[in-house]
Amino acid sequence: MTDRTKAARTIVEQFKQCDEDGDGSISRAEMSNLLQILDPDTFTEENLEVIMKGADKNGDGVLDFVEFVEWLASAPETPDKDEAEEVGDENEEIVEVMREDGEDEDEEE
Repeated sequence: MTDRTKAARTIVEQFKQCDEDGDGSISRAEMSNLLQILDPDTFTEENLEVIMKGADKNGDGVLDFVEFVEWLASAPETPDKDEAEEVGDENEEIVEVMREDGEDEDEEE
């Protein structure tokens, strides 16, 4: 297993852990729970609001998997071209891991 595949699996697992109700998205409450565990002093309600507005690209009030990955990959500075291509490659690998994981769950049922 490559380092990228391991990283992709880690991100998939992080998403699943944040998605407490298993509906395939991370609600504001679920994000709040995560951030409060990480650092309650830093992640105030105001900061949570800023994070959700920035990460929720389609404005539906929840983070889907792609929005979650993009939020994790975001940085304050603009990445250079090579970094942007690398993030794109990682996103493709993450999507592949999600597909494989979904197929594994279908087989278990």
